[in-house]
Amino acid sequence: MGRRRFPKEAAELIATVVERDVPFYDPVIYQEAVAGLNRFAQSVGRLSGPVAYEQVVAVRFRDLWRS
Repeated sequence: MGRRRFPKEAAELIATVVERDVPFYDPVIYQEAVAGLNRFAQSVGRLSGPVAYEQVVAVRFRDLWRS
């Protein structure tokens, strides 16, 4: 994908960085993270109350997160 959008040198650099960082990518959005986002959004007046984890995260795909 990168080769079609970026010059060759940049695409190679992007591929190297992504390959290097793959072990650090985590598709899981933890309940604690959603709780923190809720607290922040409420503190700045963007939410009047917390949004349920299941409304934020597509939990029906939970099995795919770790496969």
